[in-house]
Amino acid sequence: MAFLDGKSCFLDATKTQCSSGYKTITENYEGIVNFLTTPPNTTSDSCEGSYYFYESFRCTALINGFANKVKHISLEVDSNDARTPKVIEQCFQAEECTKSNCYFTDSQRSTLTDTCESMALKNSYFLKCVAELEQKRPDISSYRCLNGTDIYSEDLSVQIELFTTKRGCSRWVMRKHCGEKSMIDFRQNAEIYVKTLEKLTQSGMTG
Repeated sequence: MAFLDGKSCFLDATKTQCSSGYKTITENYEGIVNFLTTPPNTTSDSCEGSYYFYESFRCTALINGFANKVKHISLEVDSNDARTPKVIEQCFQAEECTKSNCYFTDSQRSTLTDTCESMALKNSYFLKCVAELEQKRPDISSYRCLNGTDIYSEDLSVQIELFTTKRGCSRWVMRKHCGEKSMIDFRQNAEIYVKTLEKLTQSGMTG
């Protein structure tokens, strides 16, 4: 446990920052840690108590940690920033933490999930392929499975169709022109991409 392993460090900081309570904390340290970190013996849905409050700080620290780091990395589709995967991993760790903590609302959890998924999508070979196809615009007229659908259309409803009802065909096109790397987590990335496009549609951006 971090508070027990780091007792001396914590007490040094307490002596400097909270000298008035230093003696009490020193004499009762293990009991205080146990009080803060032991789940209450209750079956109710109550979120009251020091345990849940302390746990929320752990999640908040994770959120703030990745939020501070994301300011210093590039999330552009063509970025090769080696730090990005680690920051994305930290985002999902924070998301996982909030799932089991009652201090966070469904809205807060949903926002964090969307943030992590968006970051992961921007760093994926999937979106790099989408951007590459848009830039190079190879001839796709031979793909009869598209049934005449213009994959280069700026209409968001068309883009949504390409990764829902025509997802199998889009997968074929992407594999052919971008290689196997674009197939990594294809289904998951396609679903996140569609969710992003649907939100843009709902906000009034129709392409």
